[in-house]
Amino acid sequence: MQGYSTNLVAKSLAEQATFGMTSKNAGRYNELSESNSQRDIALKGANNPNEIGKVTEEYNNAKEVL
Repeated sequence: MQGYSTNLVAKSLAEQATFGMTSKNAGRYNELSESNSQRDIALKGANNPNEIGKVTEEYNNAKEVL
């Protein structure tokens, strides 16, 4: 339920923040926001430093692609 609520809040904030942006920039912003939410959810359950490093590395790689 918390993940669902986080996604709803992120989507709402993204819609407000992207008002007036081009559709390309708005789409990129929405994808980055979704990625941030997924990263935060993944890191909440991670206690192993290797797992934290892996999640962070995957997030950084995805961010570079966007």
